[in-house]
Amino acid sequence: MPLYRLAQRSSSIGESWDEEGLALSLNFDTAKFIEFAKVYMPKTQNKSEIYLGMGLMGMTGLAMGWVVHSPLLMTIACFLGLVVGGFVGWLGGRLFMVIICLGVLIGAYLGYRTGDRDILIIAAGSGGAIAGFMGAQIQQFFR
Repeated sequence: MPLYRLAQRSSSIGESWDEEGLALSLNFDTAKFIEFAKVYMPKTQNKSEIYLGMGLMGMTGLAMGWVVHSPLLMTIACFLGLVVGGFVGWLGGRLFMVIICLGVLIGAYLGYRTGDRDILIIAAGSGGAIAGFMGAQIQQFFR
């Protein structure tokens, strides 16, 4: 079979090639996407989950701005925390956020013990990242 004929075949996900087999285009099927989203996306949570996520991540943003003594950074980090927390709360990740916050608190405590503000910030971020990875693994283990 010639190469251009092989390239003209379309796969099950909606790929198609032009006549010369050089350009790939994806045919987006909205109905298939909506069906996929209904099956594989988590159900939206109630509003208390969303508000809890927004509050938790917003307070984390405020704390980061407070540590570096910057009202502008405090405002920006709080806003970004509200957005990210609302999204994670909408996806239903309350346990995941609590695990990350515990990691941030443990890292901040260990960084505070050093007496250096820069180490405090790095240790808190590292603690949150490590706890996030561990939390994701723990959640996958229990599924």
